[in-house]
Amino acid sequence: MNPATKRPRKRTTFSVEQLVLLEQYFSQRQYICADERARLSIRLGLEEVQIKIWFQNRRIRWRRDLNKP
Repeated sequence: MNPATKRPRKRTTFSVEQLVLLEQYFSQRQYICADERARLSIRLGLEEVQIKIWFQNRRIRWRRDLNKP
């Protein structure tokens, strides 16, 4: 496929079970290493990049909530 005609990825909808586990991991540590990301990917049936992006977005929400008055 030509990179110029590459289609954007569809938005991921996480299941309740996936979100619960992701939030549990995040509550223990806000950054996930490659090994943990690979294990979590297999366990949740998601791509590693989806988990990486979820953690990036969750850290943004976490920082925003910390700065709220």
